[in-house]
Amino acid sequence: MFNKLPWLTLLELTMRRFNMFVGGSLKILFGTKFVPRVSILWVIGTLCFGPSAWSQVTHVVLVSFDGLRSDAIHRFENQTLPHFHQLLKEGACTLNARTDVDYTVTLPNHTCMLTGRRVTGPHGHRVLLNDIITQTVHELNGAYVDSIFDVLHRHQLTSAMAASKIKFKIYANSYPIDHVQVTDQNDAKTVQFALQQLESDHPPAFMLVHFSNPDIIGHKKGWSIQAAAFYIKAVVRLDGYLAQLMQAIQTLNDKNEPTVLIVTTDHGGTGKNHFDPNEKRNYTIPFLVWGQGIAAGKDLYTLNPKDRADPGTKQILYDASTQPIRNGDAANLALQLLGLECVPGSTIGCVPGLVVRERGK
Repeated sequence: MFNKLPWLTLLELTMRRFNMFVGGSLKILFGTKFVPRVSILWVIGTLCFGPSAWSQVTHVVLVSFDGLRSDAIHRFENQTLPHFHQLLKEGACTLNARTDVDYTVTLPNHTCMLTGRRVTGPHGHRVLLNDIITQTVHELNGAYVDSIFDVLHRHQLTSAMAASKIKFKIYANSYPIDHVQVTDQNDAKTVQFALQQLESDHPPAFMLVHFSNPDIIGHKKGWSIQAAAFYIKAVVRLDGYLAQLMQAIQTLNDKNEPTVLIVTTDHGGTGKNHFDPNEKRNYTIPFLVWGQGIAAGKDLYTLNPKDRADPGTKQILYDASTQPIRNGDAANLALQLLGLECVPGSTIGCVPGLVVRERGK
């Protein structure tokens, strides 16, 4: 296996394993103090291959559009959803990613996104409930469950979260997040807060932005993707919010603050619910990556031919030798882009990490 890997990939795999033990900080050279924005993986790669080996970004924005069906994006073209299609044209994307195998509901899948873990199993995060919860993630698990926020905190990097469901307070109660706003189904306030963070003098290194409206409308009116459906009107509103975020991200890139946007969701939907994990319209989701240095107009499965396989219409179990791209890839992809080590204890998207750039670029 290893003799077929490019030298850069082999180094990357080796150093990520090493990073997991040393926390990514250059303690040998700088003592016990953490060195912000520097990981051993990034430093060794730069020394061996030059700064173009992988360009470290300074900000990652993870946007979750709750209940967004992939076929809603596929069905409507540029005139209806121009900014979703801009992501497809200019980013590394797939509309055939997957949720968790066992759960297609909000909190379990968002916890996957933040921890890089599946829901159940010996290494699962075990957040099974999907309601307003007073317990922490760790209390539900029975042990501490690391997240992307913990890794950022250990490297003295700032983070933020804007969410439009009260149940997201579980993450503020569980993790060291620097800037938090949680509203009760108010997407307009969510995008306003996110823009304030991106336009501030010191934008966070990582921000989770969650929009609830398509899920709310889906439960009330149904997940119909007919042109006149209430659900499609909600997706069109999302496209407007996406436009504002993309403009703010482009401004940061223009200011030489490399920023990447990751767009995904927790589930799709059919009828007026999304609870059946065996229903393809529930488990088929988008995973879109756009921004500084990202391969333009590339399919993510094409960029990851050895490690990921397009699942077609099936949900692939976790014990399959080749996995699909999942929403749970988000945490470790964000950390990889920031030049940091994987989330400790994570099992999705660490080694090997998800490739979002063309090889050699």
